[in-house]
Amino acid sequence: MRIEIINSRTNNSITLESYVYTSGILITYFNPGNVEGIFNKVKGVGQNGATLLSTTLEERTPPEIQAVILADDRTELSVLKKNIDDVLNPLDELIIKYYDEEINKEIECSAESTPKYSTDYKVNNDFALAFSASFECFKPFWTDQEETVLNVETWQDGFEFEFQLTTDGVEFARKGPNEIEIINDGNVEAPLEIFFKGPALNPSITLNDDRFIKVNRSLLDDETLYIRTMFGNKAVQVIKENSTEQAYHYIDINSSFFSLGTGLNKISYTTDGNFLPQSVILKYKRHYFSL
Repeated sequence: MRIEIINSRTNNSITLESYVYTSGILITYFNPGNVEGIFNKVKGVGQNGATLLSTTLEERTPPEIQAVILADDRTELSVLKKNIDDVLNPLDELIIKYYDEEINKEIECSAESTPKYSTDYKVNNDFALAFSASFECFKPFWTDQEETVLNVETWQDGFEFEFQLTTDGVEFARKGPNEIEIINDGNVEAPLEIFFKGPALNPSITLNDDRFIKVNRSLLDDETLYIRTMFGNKAVQVIKENSTEQAYHYIDINSSFFSLGTGLNKISYTTDGNFLPQSVILKYKRHYFSL
């Protein structure tokens, strides 16, 4: 097992491992936390039990780490301790990356407090210093470390028409399918990032033939429509080479920001007129309850 904790502000990091040969940070305990449900319910007069109205998820119970700094001398130990203090700053946002065999996941968090260092001389000396830390995870899910990137084909590879006047033929490009099927095998919905590269007129992205996001605006060849559907961090922008235009006000009033549901999803795109975009790219990370 290996855990990397990255400070998002400074990009400084620490690495904790379950095996340390000489010097480093040795993990002795790790609890990744869990997610509790919150039930909105009502009870009527004389009703047995209650009626469930809705369910949401709480923040993750704080993940906890216990570890020991191992060093060749007090000087090296102090350097490692200083770096831990710098990274685990409660004022900053952190990313915890977890690696273990086939598992590579991450979670966003903040340190609940500065690290708690042991005062026991057995693990507070010139060669070892034990500490513990816990973390607040306001977004409760572990996610993939790497985004899944998919291209909804707009043009397919060239193909040949045979002509008598040449044995090699002539290659053409042809319009690709305007839809793609995606299986989200995470535990919950996964928000999307969409990159729609012009030309296009009133481009629209549809999920499962019933929910769509449509932007009532034309896109030139050098413009890219960017849409982010994450709750609390939605965005609609038109990106050019040297500028970015906020485009939320171009959204069609019947649009709804959607995420990939668990299981099978069908995503398709359309544009008005005879325009054909250069590319339509989708990015997402699967979200999980646990490691």
